[in-house]
Amino acid sequence: MIVKLQDLLNIQALYDDIKKEKIPVKLAYKLNQLFLTIEEKNKFYVQELTKILEECAEKDEEGNFLPADAQGSIKLKEEYVTIAHKEIRELENLEIELPNITFSLDELDCLQLTLEQFYLLNKFIS
Repeated sequence: MIVKLQDLLNIQALYDDIKKEKIPVKLAYKLNQLFLTIEEKNKFYVQELTKILEECAEKDEEGNFLPADAQGSIKLKEEYVTIAHKEIRELENLEIELPNITFSLDELDCLQLTLEQFYLLNKFIS
Protein backbone atom coordinates (compact mmCIF):
# COMPACT_ATOMS: atom_id res chain seq x y z
CA MET A 1 0.00 0.00 0.00
CA ILE A 2 1.31 3.45 -0.88
CA VAL A 3 0.36 6.54 1.15
CA LYS A 4 1.71 10.05 1.47
CA LEU A 5 4.02 10.71 4.38
CA GLN A 6 1.76 13.52 5.62
CA ASP A 7 -1.18 11.10 5.83
CA LEU A 8 0.89 8.79 8.01
CA LEU A 9 1.89 11.62 10.29
CA ASN A 10 -1.78 12.56 10.70
CA ILE A 11 -2.68 8.98 11.61
CA GLN A 12 -0.07 9.01 14.36
CA ALA A 13 -2.35 11.29 16.40
CA LEU A 14 -4.92 8.50 16.42
CA TYR A 15 -2.55 6.39 18.51
CA ASP A 16 -2.82 8.79 21.45
CA ASP A 17 -6.60 8.69 21.18
CA ILE A 18 -6.95 4.90 21.30
CA LYS A 19 -3.84 3.58 23.06
CA LYS A 20 -5.68 2.96 26.37
CA GLU A 21 -8.73 1.32 24.79
CA LYS A 22 -9.25 -2.36 25.53
CA ILE A 23 -9.59 -4.02 22.15
CA PRO A 24 -9.42 -7.56 20.77
CA VAL A 25 -5.91 -8.98 20.47
CA LYS A 26 -5.95 -9.35 16.67
CA LEU A 27 -6.98 -5.73 16.21
CA ALA A 28 -4.39 -4.59 18.77
CA TYR A 29 -1.70 -6.51 16.87
CA LYS A 30 -2.63 -4.98 13.51
CA LEU A 31 -2.87 -1.46 14.93
CA ASN A 32 0.47 -1.98 16.68
CA GLN A 33 2.07 -3.01 13.37
CA LEU A 34 0.65 0.08 11.70
CA PHE A 35 1.78 2.44 14.46
CA LEU A 36 5.29 0.92 14.58
CA THR A 37 5.62 1.56 10.86
CA ILE A 38 4.34 5.11 11.29
CA GLU A 39 6.80 5.71 14.13
CA GLU A 40 9.67 4.60 11.89
CA LYS A 41 8.52 6.90 9.07
CA ASN A 42 8.10 9.76 11.54
CA LYS A 43 11.78 9.43 12.53
CA PHE A 44 12.69 9.75 8.84
CA TYR A 45 10.43 12.82 8.54
CA VAL A 46 12.04 14.51 11.55
CA GLN A 47 15.55 13.82 10.20
CA GLU A 48 14.73 15.24 6.79
CA LEU A 49 12.84 18.22 8.21
CA THR A 50 15.81 18.98 10.46
CA LYS A 51 18.11 19.00 7.41
CA ILE A 52 15.84 21.52 5.69
CA LEU A 53 15.66 23.69 8.80
CA GLU A 54 19.43 23.55 9.34
CA GLU A 55 19.81 25.19 5.96
CA CYS A 56 16.80 27.50 5.92
CA ALA A 57 15.98 28.51 9.49
CA GLU A 58 17.28 31.40 11.52
CA LYS A 59 19.25 30.49 14.65
CA ASP A 60 20.34 32.25 17.80
CA GLU A 61 23.97 32.53 18.97
CA GLU A 62 23.80 29.05 20.48
CA GLY A 63 22.59 27.46 17.25
CA ASN A 64 18.96 26.99 18.36
CA PHE A 65 16.17 27.63 15.88
CA LEU A 66 14.41 30.95 16.43
CA PRO A 67 10.65 30.82 16.96
CA ALA A 68 8.49 32.68 14.47
CA ASP A 69 5.41 32.79 16.71
CA ALA A 70 3.91 31.56 19.96
CA GLN A 71 2.60 28.38 18.28
CA GLY A 72 6.12 27.01 17.88
CA SER A 73 6.71 27.70 14.20
CA ILE A 74 10.34 28.21 13.29
CA LYS A 75 11.51 31.46 11.73
CA LEU A 76 12.94 30.98 8.25
CA LYS A 77 15.64 33.09 6.64
CA GLU A 78 13.86 35.45 4.28
CA GLU A 79 15.83 34.31 1.24
CA TYR A 80 14.98 30.64 1.97
CA VAL A 81 11.24 30.85 2.69
CA THR A 82 10.15 29.71 -0.78
CA ILE A 83 12.76 26.97 -0.94
CA ALA A 84 11.93 25.68 2.55
CA HIS A 85 8.19 25.57 1.87
CA LYS A 86 8.78 23.73 -1.41
CA GLU A 87 11.11 21.17 0.19
CA ILE A 88 8.76 20.60 3.14
CA ARG A 89 5.80 20.08 0.77
CA GLU A 90 7.87 17.60 -1.24
CA LEU A 91 8.77 15.77 1.96
CA GLU A 92 5.17 15.65 3.17
CA ASN A 93 3.96 14.44 -0.24
CA LEU A 94 6.56 11.71 -0.44
CA GLU A 95 4.89 8.41 -1.24
CA ILE A 96 5.66 5.73 1.32
CA GLU A 97 5.32 1.99 0.80
CA LEU A 98 3.59 0.32 3.74
CA PRO A 99 3.08 -3.30 4.63
CA ASN A 100 -0.35 -4.49 3.61
CA ILE A 101 -2.22 -3.78 6.84
CA THR A 102 -5.98 -3.52 6.42
CA PHE A 103 -8.97 -3.58 8.73
CA SER A 104 -12.53 -4.69 8.21
CA LEU A 105 -15.39 -2.62 9.55
CA ASP A 106 -16.20 -5.53 11.86
CA GLU A 107 -12.71 -5.38 13.36
CA LEU A 108 -13.02 -1.65 14.03
CA ASP A 109 -16.53 -1.96 15.43
CA CYS A 110 -15.22 -2.20 19.00
CA LEU A 111 -13.67 1.27 18.76
CA GLN A 112 -15.68 4.41 19.32
CA LEU A 113 -14.23 6.52 16.51
CA THR A 114 -15.04 10.09 15.65
CA LEU A 115 -15.68 10.88 12.02
CA GLU A 116 -12.22 12.46 11.85
CA GLN A 117 -10.57 9.34 13.27
CA PHE A 118 -12.50 7.12 10.88
CA TYR A 119 -11.39 9.33 7.98
CA LEU A 120 -7.75 8.84 8.99
CA LEU A 121 -8.14 5.05 8.96
CA ASN A 122 -10.24 4.95 5.79
CA LYS A 123 -7.26 4.09 3.56
CA PHE A 124 -6.74 0.94 5.62
CA ILE A 125 -10.31 -0.35 5.56
CA SER A 126 -11.00 -3.19 3.21
